[in-house]
Order: sequence, then structure tokens, then C-alpha cells
Amino acid sequence: MCKRLSNAISQLHNLGEPIYHRLINAKSVVLCDFSDKKFGIVPYLINFDFSKFKAADAKMTVLEQFKNEVDSLKQEDMEYICEYDMTDTSYEKMDIYALGILFIRILSGDLQSPRLDLADKLNLIEENYNSKIADLLEMMLSETAIDRPTAKQVYAVFMEAYSSVSSEKNDAIIVTPKELKENDDVLNGDADLDFNYEEAMQDLSDNENTKESYIIPMDVEREEDDEIVEEEEVVSKKEKLDFSYHEPNTPIEIKDNFAYLKDHNMRLYNEIKTVESGCIKNHFTTAEALRGPLDIFLNTVIKESGLEGDCVKEYNSNSNNKAKNIEGVSPAIKINFITVEKLLTKNTKSKIIRDLNTVRRMANLGAHKESIANSEWKPFRVEKNIDGEVKYIINGKVLKDCFGYLNNVFRLYYGEKNAGYNRDTMKLDDYDIYDYAVNEGDGNTRYLEEFHGIKQGKKNEYAIIRKYDKEKMDKNFIQRNISTLELINDNMSNSIKGVSKVKDLNKIDSEDDEFYYIAYTFSKEPMALNQQMLDKIKSSAEKVNICTTLSEAISKLHDLEEPIYHRMINPGSIIVCDYGLKEGYVPYLIGFDFSKFDKQSEYATVIDVYNKEVERQNENNEDNFKYICPNDLHVNSNSNFGQRDIYALGMLFIRILTGNLNPEKNEIKLLDEIEEQYSAKLADLLERMISEAAMERPDANTVYSVFKEALEEYK
Repeated sequence: MCKRLSNAISQLHNLGEPIYHRLINAKSVVLCDFSDKKFGIVPYLINFDFSKFKAADAKMTVLEQFKNEVDSLKQEDMEYICEYDMTDTSYEKMDIYALGILFIRILSGDLQSPRLDLADKLNLIEENYNSKIADLLEMMLSETAIDRPTAKQVYAVFMEAYSSVSSEKNDAIIVTPKELKENDDVLNGDADLDFNYEEAMQDLSDNENTKESYIIPMDVEREEDDEIVEEEEVVSKKEKLDFSYHEPNTPIEIKDNFAYLKDHNMRLYNEIKTVESGCIKNHFTTAEALRGPLDIFLNTVIKESGLEGDCVKEYNSNSNNKAKNIEGVSPAIKINFITVEKLLTKNTKSKIIRDLNTVRRMANLGAHKESIANSEWKPFRVEKNIDGEVKYIINGKVLKDCFGYLNNVFRLYYGEKNAGYNRDTMKLDDYDIYDYAVNEGDGNTRYLEEFHGIKQGKKNEYAIIRKYDKEKMDKNFIQRNISTLELINDNMSNSIKGVSKVKDLNKIDSEDDEFYYIAYTFSKEPMALNQQMLDKIKSSAEKVNICTTLSEAISKLHDLEEPIYHRMINPGSIIVCDYGLKEGYVPYLIGFDFSKFDKQSEYATVIDVYNKEVERQNENNEDNFKYICPNDLHVNSNSNFGQRDIYALGMLFIRILTGNLNPEKNEIKLLDEIEEQYSAKLADLLERMISEAAMERPDANTVYSVFKEALEEYK
């Protein structure tokens, strides 16, 4: 089926005036059952409403209609469109991306999944079909359009795969090219197929982009000896730089305080999660928004009791404003009505009513920000001295308690087991939290907590979110990560591979929250570089690959017009993402809190905070202190800061290459292992990198050059 569809798209794209479909998805394909003719299920492309003609001057464009249609698509159909393509005009590659999504669904037998776990699907396809198809599909889904194969290349790979199974007794679902030519009415009615299979195979046998033979003509048999030689060559290649051994990560389990509501009231669930997500951004806005879930819940309770009319009637008899339905009744009246009618329990508990009224009053304060100085709001506010002026702001702890109050009441009404509200699993901006950990320390030189979150959508975005105490820390210090990215963007047209993107989730100068949140973002699930992670990397070649990526990133940072020195490289500053068959494990530098900028005029120094952190690591005998050369601590020059990064990289690379972050052997013995397992050149380089004499260490460009050369030997 995939072969037939790719054939159709290939012919459309290769017409004298090419046609691009632009909206391929499951709904644009219909199937006809030709089993009675032994041709199996035959797919047909339909819905060319928004197609694009290459000769656009000769046909009226429907670009605006196409864009409007994309904006109105449901989530399940948006899966087939790469968001990056919407700013491009590579409609040919847009079709390829959509085909990739469709083919993955067809081959994995799942058209209904709302969000594809692509890594798992591709691994399944590689296992059930072959690695060439899996690699092709991954290329088809590249976010960079130019990296995607052409339709001819897609058809070639599927034609080859089809050829290898066409001899099986499977005539009910597979038809050979020869049969298609003799029975062309199957696909095109009475029209002749204007396509020469043998010619196409010959054209594609030596593809000029890959120089790889995709097609073996069906009328040419390979000799057994040739087949064995080719397989041996493939095995030899896999023993070098190969990512096929990667195992899928454990499925992510979102930690959600309100997940149970999905089984009872989706509208209430969506509302409370929306309000929860904004809590770190603006306390007043969040407080006012609490009215939404409160109202939805109260309305639900009263409606399901069948007493909506009585409640409206009671409200209208005591108010100048007349309500037409329950939505027009004030929350205070509805809470009182629930109390009198005992709708939540047979004997309505006073604590439940007290909790509901606390939420109601917090929502009222959010709507009347200007009156916060009034004494009635004292339980809901805190006093803060800002620039010598006393101001009142909403108490963040009490605001977050309101979500806990609602959680308890919701659970009671829906008969769910009572469970406390966990603030650490609150939705942070757009990120649902699936893991978190408290950081040890007093909050003066380190972040307080780390959260792992996921922004769910057509393409999942992952984040490592760190929480800082604004009251205890210097603002220049906790904004260092953002400043680093600003400098990179100012100095380079593109981002640096191996350096994580970072953004803040709330504003550092926000008055209404004592915490500041920054997020390092990734397109794959981020994993800390710990021993468990290092044990997953089975290939020596891949370890060299990781070191090469990191050394390239550091060399680019050091070579900026305004250089950046990390100054705190250790396993805790490295995150690894698994890109599967395409790139394997890719490392990212994070934690630029203590970084040094060559140009300090626009960015205040953080040397004092850096020295305190180094002292803290030394006093606590932390493993991270091993990545700092004691001799360097007495020198504060830009050249020395670069050499500090080299020393830290050397210690890190030795551990990565030997596969042990906590080795019992000393560095000399570890270097002997590296010389034996890798090369004398790498061992010599690493020995120079960890020299106690900073001037003897190579620069970052030299380190990258040696590792790049070493990596070439594995390709």
C-alpha cells in the first residue's frame, strides 16, 4: 500500500507541470478491495481541493484557502503537517512529510493514536520490516525540508522492500509491477500507466544524493556470494558508528493532581488546568481566573441535583440583577444554596464550605486588585518592600492552597480517594510535570528544584525547568542562562549544536512571585548524564561522537566575537537526548549560571557567586569539585577561564570514554585504557587537557579537531 501511494505521488511530482497535493492524511486516501481479482486492497488519493500546480501562473492559486484550512484542522489532522513548512514553499517536501506520518501509521497498524511516539514506532517498524525503511521514514519527518528525500527516492525504497516479499504467497494483498502493467485498470481505469518501471529502477540504482543502491531490478538475480559479501559489509559498518541498539525510553507518566477529573468532567478538568498553568506568571490574573473552575463545579452540583430552578429563583428574589439560568447566579449564593440543601454530603461539612468560600474570596481579590490594602484581604496578601516602597501582593502560598482546596472538594463530590495536592506537580506554564527533584543547598548559589516537563502537541516539546529563589539570589546570577543565549544569538546566525535552548517562564522583575523559573527546551526526552545513562551507551564510536559534539560546542562558544566560558562543566551540566537511528545520543550543555563573558560591560560579573559555589563543593567533598583544577582557582583571567573549561572537558571525556563517572582508578590508568581501546592520539590529547599547568592545555579548537578526526575512523 505504501509502495502504491509513493508511486502515485512520485508520478504527480514528476509531471511536466508537477502537482503537489499539500493536504495528505488518512482522510485523503480511500481504499478499494480487489481481492476477487487477487489484487488486494488498492489505495486512491482524493481531495485535491488545495493542491498546488508548479505552473502557478497558469492556474488560479488557492494558497489563502489552504492556509485557512490548515488553521481549522483538528489535532489528528495537524499531525500530518510540519509547522516549519508553513513558512516555506517546499510543497513537494510537505507531501513527503505527510506521507511519512501516514506510512508510519499504516505500517504500525495504528491510525487512531492522538500523538505518535515516533521513536517507538520507528523501532517497531525496523523490527517488523527493516532498518532501511525505518531510516527512510525518519528522513521523511525531518523538520528541515531540504533533508527529506524526493518522492522517487521514497518509491524506490518501498519498491525494493516490496520486491523482497513479492515472492511470498500473499497474492490477496500484494500485486507485482508486472501484473499492474498488464491490469492497469486497477489503478487508472482504462488509461495506460505512463511509467516505465525498469527505466525508473535504472535511474534510481545509483542515486546522486546518497550514492546508495536502492533498487535491485526484479528480473536480475543476485549471486549468493554477492549477497553474503554485502551483508558482511553492513555488519562491519554497524560495528563502527551505529545507533540501532538504542532501547526506547520508559513511557512518560504525567504527575497530574486533577487527572481523575477526565473520567467525570472534561470541561472542569480543562478549566482548572488552564488556571493552574498560569500561576507562576501572574498571581492576580490566576486568582481572578479561579472563578472559572469554581463556577463550573457549583453549576454542575446544582444542575445534577435537579435544583437549578430553585437556586435561580432564590437569587432573583434577593437581588436587583435577574438571572435567567444558573450561570447568572453569583458564587456566594450558590455556595450558600449548596450548604442549605446539603448537596455535597448528607451533612455538609463546614470545612468544605470554608474551602469553597476561600477560593471565592481569592477570586474576588484577583478581580479587585486595587483594594488589596483593605484589611479584609489581610489573610490573602503579604507585604513586600520594593525599591523602598511598601507594597501588598497576593500571598503565593495561599493562592496555591486554593488549588488544594478545590482538589479536595472535587474528589469528595466524585467519590475519588482523598489525596493531598502536590504543589511540585502543578502545571508550569505549558508544561505538564512528569518528574521533579529538590536540590540540596540554601538557595544562595544553586537552584531550589528541578522539574521535567512536557508540552504536549503535534510535536512534543520537553523541558528541564529550574526554580530559583529571587529573594536570596543576585538577579544577574539567576538570569545568566538567558544572557548566554542572548549573546549567542547576537554573535551567530544559528544556534550552536550541543547547547540547549533556554527561556524564562516568568519575569525576573515580577513582583508577585518569590520564585523565578527557567526552562531548557528539547525536542526529545532529556536525560541526565549519570551512570545509568552512561551504561546505555554500548558503542565506543558513540562515546567518541558525544565527546566530539561537546568539544565542538565549547570551541564555538570560546570562538565567539564575545567569547563565553562555561566555568562549571561536569556531568550535572550535560543533558542527553536520544535521536534514535538518525543521530543517536546527542549531548547538550546546560547550567550557564556561573558562566563568564569576555565582555563584561553589559553583564555584571558573578565571580563572587562562582567562588562561593566552588568553596561549597570543596567543603562538601562533592564529585563535581574533581572537574575543577585547584591550581586555576588563584588565577582570574579570560585565558584561564577558557583553560578551566578544557580541564573540565578532559576529566569528563575520560569518564565518558571509559564508561565510568565514578572510577576507582586514577587518571593515568584510565588514560592507558583509552590508549588501548581508542588511540594513543586521544590519550595524549586528554593527558594535556588535564594538565595542572593551564598553559600546557590545548585550546578548544584543537580538542574538537582531534575528536573529529577520531570520529571519522568510525564512519
